[in-house]
Amino acid sequence: MQNNYSNNRVLTIDALRGIALFGILAINIQSFVWGLSGPTLGMLDANSSAADLATVFFSALLLEYKFYPIFCFCFGYGFVTQTRRWTRHQENAQTRFTRRLNIMLIMGALHGIFLYFGDVLSRYALTGYILRHYVGSGPRRLWAATKFWFWVTVIITLVTAILTSLISLALFADDGAVNTTNLATNATNVTKTEAIKLIRSTINIYATGSYVDITWQRMQDYLTITVYFIFSMPQLMLLFLLGALTAKMGWLSKLNGHDKYRARWTKILFVSLAIGIPINLFYAMSAVELARDPGNLPGFIHILLSGFIPVLAFAYIAGAALAATSHAGTRVLSVFAAAGKIALTNYLAQSIIVGFLLYGYGYGYGAEGAFTQFPLLMLALGIYTLQVVFSHIYLQYFSVGPMEILWRKFSLF
Repeated sequence: MQNNYSNNRVLTIDALRGIALFGILAINIQSFVWGLSGPTLGMLDANSSAADLATVFFSALLLEYKFYPIFCFCFGYGFVTQTRRWTRHQENAQTRFTRRLNIMLIMGALHGIFLYFGDVLSRYALTGYILRHYVGSGPRRLWAATKFWFWVTVIITLVTAILTSLISLALFADDGAVNTTNLATNATNVTKTEAIKLIRSTINIYATGSYVDITWQRMQDYLTITVYFIFSMPQLMLLFLLGALTAKMGWLSKLNGHDKYRARWTKILFVSLAIGIPINLFYAMSAVELARDPGNLPGFIHILLSGFIPVLAFAYIAGAALAATSHAGTRVLSVFAAAGKIALTNYLAQSIIVGFLLYGYGYGYGAEGAFTQFPLLMLALGIYTLQVVFSHIYLQYFSVGPMEILWRKFSLF
């Protein structure tokens, strides 16, 4: 694939979006089968293959919670470049950005209810309403906001982990009363059995139900995610601001020919790896145990680590930034950049394709046992490969994706 980019900043952002599309799909496709009530990476039992176990482990290690932060980073970066351009053209940047958020929120709600309950567009739009107040802000204000939202994220993560642990203890722990050990154990087993029954019931609805049945279940799951979104909003805001701060400081646009920026990205790469790999190793082991015992609630450490897992995403971002400074690197990045250039179109297309393959109103391959973790990952890889090829062909004839055109058009009103 030929690199047609003259601006390595744009190449890096598009490539990051394109790469993130695979990571998002690889995780989302699991939830198309397992639903919201089960572990995000599905269930493992005595019949699970070594390939399925490895898929859960390495997905938790390298993919889960690593790629939505990249999308958030790119969203924040685009926020600065877009509002800067609108300001140069003497447009009201805050009003224009708000219109884009309004359309994004509508698209996200429709996506979440009618295609895939795990929609992120509406959550990005809701967080974006806070971000819009930073239109035209300088590095100092953005840095102060970044520090504020970092500490809010830490506090929310700790509170969530503590509350989840307390709920888990209330549901599953022995109350310490005399001669109640067996009763407590039986109650625990009943609770876990009911939880697994709920997971299997949801799997059955999505795999065999009619479009009406599936949409009703999907709407409930989407609303549940949206309600709990308040706990993840600070983290999204933090990631948006880090992208915006990077754009404002010129860390990508000034990378070529400036050794100090290369040194900064190299430092980010190694620090992110040093912090992120140990955290994600522990998280991956916890994810395997949760998949083996899906009746349990995630433990304190699992929830706590999930708040800091995105650190590894910045190793991916730094790696892409450094790759864009070499000829070989730009050739590799340009392969993924085409998919990233029409990321919205590809993201929504993924939900249509996967839903048609796995849901009951399509082929229904999501029935329990038909596709386990490893085959689902391979299916995601196949769909993504076709999307990359399609994106390159499409961009030979058009400069903007169809959904991007609609987004841009309706944002003008």
